[in-house]
Amino acid sequence: MDRAQFELIGNVGKIEIKPIKDSKKFALISLATSERWKTESGDWNEKSYWHRVAIFAPAKVALIETAVQKGARLRLVGQIRPGS
Repeated sequence: MDRAQFELIGNVGKIEIKPIKDSKKFALISLATSERWKTESGDWNEKSYWHRVAIFAPAKVALIETAVQKGARLRLVGQIRPGS
């Protein structure tokens, strides 16, 4: 079976916990990742990318709400679902 999945390792930016129906919540996390490379002249360049990730699993949302803070190093593994 084909799967579309991701693994992101980076630093947490903004965390939003939002209510949805039936008194459930979901989390929106901004995660910064970066890459470094050496130029031909020997200097180092770095580029950062921001990812916005939505989490719907109630147990994971509760964990994020209580244990994750801005600036924390985080590894996220999940399934990609295209949005509009």
